[in-house]
Amino acid sequence: MFNVYGGMKVKNKGMFAICFVMVMLVPTFVWATAIPDTAGGLDTGNKDISVDCYGNEGELGGCPEVCGDAAGCIRTFVSTIDGKDINKFYYKEDADTCTEISYYGFKRGFKADGTEDTSYPTFECRKKTGDVVSSPPSQCFTDNKCSDTKKLDCPTTADMGTGPDDFYGQDNNYKINAPSYIKLDSQGKEVASTSTSWAMAKDNITGLFWAVKEPGNGSPNYTNPHDADNTYTWGKVNDDFLAKLNDETYPFGNFKDWRLPTVQELHLIVNYAGTSPFIRDDYFPGMLAKYWTAGLYKTDETSAWYVDFEEGGKVDYASKTGEYYVIAVRGGTSPATDRFVDNEDGTITDTDTGLMWLKGDIPVPSDDPTNWGTANPLNWEGALLACEAVVFAEYDDWRLPNKKELFSLIDASKNAPAMDNTIFLNPSAEYWSSTSYYTDDDNDTNDGNAWYVETADGKVDLKLKTETCYVRAVRGGKNELDGGIITVSPTLASSWSIGSMMPILWSGDDGAKTNVKIILIQDGDEEVIAEGTPNDGSFMWTVAGDESKQSSIKIVLESGDATIQGPFSVGAGGTTDPKWDVNSNGDVDLADIIYGLQMLTGK
Repeated sequence: MFNVYGGMKVKNKGMFAICFVMVMLVPTFVWATAIPDTAGGLDTGNKDISVDCYGNEGELGGCPEVCGDAAGCIRTFVSTIDGKDINKFYYKEDADTCTEISYYGFKRGFKADGTEDTSYPTFECRKKTGDVVSSPPSQCFTDNKCSDTKKLDCPTTADMGTGPDDFYGQDNNYKINAPSYIKLDSQGKEVASTSTSWAMAKDNITGLFWAVKEPGNGSPNYTNPHDADNTYTWGKVNDDFLAKLNDETYPFGNFKDWRLPTVQELHLIVNYAGTSPFIRDDYFPGMLAKYWTAGLYKTDETSAWYVDFEEGGKVDYASKTGEYYVIAVRGGTSPATDRFVDNEDGTITDTDTGLMWLKGDIPVPSDDPTNWGTANPLNWEGALLACEAVVFAEYDDWRLPNKKELFSLIDASKNAPAMDNTIFLNPSAEYWSSTSYYTDDDNDTNDGNAWYVETADGKVDLKLKTETCYVRAVRGGKNELDGGIITVSPTLASSWSIGSMMPILWSGDDGAKTNVKIILIQDGDEEVIAEGTPNDGSFMWTVAGDESKQSSIKIVLESGDATIQGPFSVGAGGTTDPKWDVNSNGDVDLADIIYGLQMLTGK
């Protein structure tokens, strides 16, 4: 059985908090379609990166925590009178007895297969002694004398209070790193990140180069293909826009391969939270609303796909006669046609992203992994909690995918469904993501919404969290220890060539007086690579081991805590693809390792 964590199964969820972290590209190193996520992350210098969590009506003000035990999940019932919250009540047990009572229940409970556990009481009234009041009163009092002047209606299920784990499992509960970009001048050479003048942005995760826009004045200037105000019908993009960038005599940046991005590529640079337009304006200035992609709508080729940055990254299609904005990109590789691997245990591994998916929808089979039952649509919080509860294929770190992860399953060239239904069982119409819509605009009415992906045709849109969608859980990524220790290289789904020298990188301590042990895990077997090496964050490894797509690296601290990263591939071949040329000198060599390490460590 394919095992993403190389033999380590059913560990504490905290040990497998999902975290996709950028590491600089190095020779003989293939970075597949890693998925950056702007929902949480380490780049706190960017004002548009959200570090908050959200409920049904917007921001919670803090992120929920895992409910450690049943007692911690209990909610008390609260009534508000004259601005004061009251959770202790009294009722007339008989004519002469005024008895203190409290109301409590559980928000929602789910079993290991993702089905709802209805044994959790949602509403219960108990005396101070703990005895259940079998027939809860309708009339309560706020004083211990049951005075008529202190009457109030007894609580109902609508008065259930909040708990520390409300809405646990959303994207910001997992420390997923923000994307990383480099600013380049018009010749493709790097400029300082603080520079106010740049012409391109290189995505360090995907290897894509973007031709950034020049902020306009509200009026288009079609003599300048970089003018942010220019709009085009889809059919005119090649002749009126791309032809200027790919000019035979004076190509932009000395490149002649500028193109429209795919819908997947364009969606990856959306920034979930902040203000409209939803994109990193410190690298992509002047961006506006709807931008064309290269993809045609499968069943109606008079329409093409676009991404709307004004509406938070909505993905939809429109008539090609419409005039939308454009941004050009170059580089990148197409996803492998055989990227999905059936692990024959009810799970699917995406070798392009390193993520493992359930083969079918929640609820999962209780015994036979081929015996999937009827899919169960849930509201947004139910979807979060159901995924967190799942224990399947011997893993307990399943979660609801974020918007970008979920959209990575979409193939815009397909329709009904727009995903691979030869390997995923019976894709349902609409799936929840773990990503909320949020903006700094207090007048925005969408704050009670979350993003969903429509697999019938691939659209991405918003829905009220109290409505229902289907649920498909995901797992994978790297674990982050409580002290912030993470492994950043190798990255998910990368390929390392046997015999090459590659950097194993983690967020160590430069002044460390402690050591770590580094272990290679392949197909469940462990081999110590280094023991007693300083916890300084880097170790140069001459890649060894068997050829395997099921390799992981484990960093073990002296405390015994360990961080694991995988899967990645160890094989006989590597790459000299120019997109891994981090310092843009036209070659992939040792300088890229050094340069990458400098950028990673800030030295």
